Amino acid sequence: MPSLRTIFSVIILFIVLNLFGINPDEFTGDYIDKSYKTNIKSMRMHYPEWEVSYPVIDLSSDQTLLFSFDDIEGGVKNYYYSVIHCSYDWQPSNLMFMEYADGFESNPINDYDFSLNTFVNFTNYQLELPNQDLQFRYSGNYLLVVYEDDDINKLVCTKRFMVADYNIPIEANISQSASSLIRQRAQKIDLTLLTGSYRISNPIDEIKIVIMQNNSWDLVIDDLEPSFINTDKLVYNHDEGNTFMASNEFRYFNFRNMRILSERIQNISYKNPYYYVELFPDENKLFLPYSSVEDINGRFINKTDRSDASGYASLESDYAIVKFSLVASDNIPNSSVHIYGEFTNYRLDEYSKMEYNSETNNFEKYFLLKQGYYNYRYVLKNNDDIKKPDHGFFEGHHWQTENDYLIFVYHLDSRAGYNKLVGYKRINSVE
Repeated sequence: MPSLRTIFSVIILFIVLNLFGINPDEFTGDYIDKSYKTNIKSMRMHYPEWEVSYPVIDLSSDQTLLFSFDDIEGGVKNYYYSVIHCSYDWQPSNLMFMEYADGFESNPINDYDFSLNTFVNFTNYQLELPNQDLQFRYSGNYLLVVYEDDDINKLVCTKRFMVADYNIPIEANISQSASSLIRQRAQKIDLTLLTGSYRISNPIDEIKIVIMQNNSWDLVIDDLEPSFINTDKLVYNHDEGNTFMASNEFRYFNFRNMRILSERIQNISYKNPYYYVELFPDENKLFLPYSSVEDINGRFINKTDRSDASGYASLESDYAIVKFSLVASDNIPNSSVHIYGEFTNYRLDEYSKMEYNSETNNFEKYFLLKQGYYNYRYVLKNNDDIKKPDHGFFEGHHWQTENDYLIFVYHLDSRAGYNKLVGYKRINSVE
């Protein structure tokens, strides 16, 4: 039987591990939305009752976020999770876990269920944050980290989310760009921060504005300085610098019913063990006039026709291999073409990269996707300028495009020792 001293040492070790949390120096993953295993699919985070909401909650409210993913290997695995507090630019902050959160640093994901009546068997895992095991103490950017067997070296997936403390109200509006060169293709965001009595010693150095288009972290403006400073407000109204190229409405397809060829689907067949869904080849929209289309700004929703009645959308939606095609007369030298949307984590990597087929004169790509409604677009990445992908090369840019803009206000408070998220607002270009 172990001695009291041994038991006491184990208890102390357990407490220390849970107080200090994940050591960022030992974390080998990326601070982005990413799946590290090919069996992990359909990763999403949103409000429990609002599937197309953004992953931002109010620190002082009872709001929660629902995170979910599928493991298409099935069975039950020992998945654990933790959270890392980050700076405004998604670097690990200097805070220890015990400072930014209450509860346990490492917790199992115990909420899971198995697919129902699907050809591809999978296990659906869900996690709601905050919960009885983990609550947030500070505002800011957070990275959710999921790993296997309580071993941080066995990374499964990571997901960004934000916790806001609404100390600074935001007034904002969207208009056409002031520049005559891009007026027909761009949208301009002007905003005012109502700082009131909130204490800011040096607004230029301490306040950081991040504006993001449609939850796409590669489409951000984060270098704005105020054009006017008053005792109770900061104004950001520039002719340049606060302008986004508007792109176009997202393309879409719907395969909620495998027995019906919906508007964008050319063929559906079953070849054991998968359904195969072939989309109609997409045309280049660069020179086409703007056409208003209702979309969900790049996101996806998993549903089937039968799940509307049963309420088990996450379990009854089957997986299928979906073929995307983009018509092109020739390959594009020194560049790569990518499919862009929430289902590719808005990333331009090998997973989203298309291949050129010289026999069909199409860029093509196959994905294993879960039934539902999807938004996507085609993006060109120049190998010599990978930091500035071209969202208009295949889609065009139109100032009338319906876009969401998420405005984040960070206080780089040296006294507190971390980047506070003191303001957040979502605005829409047509609302």
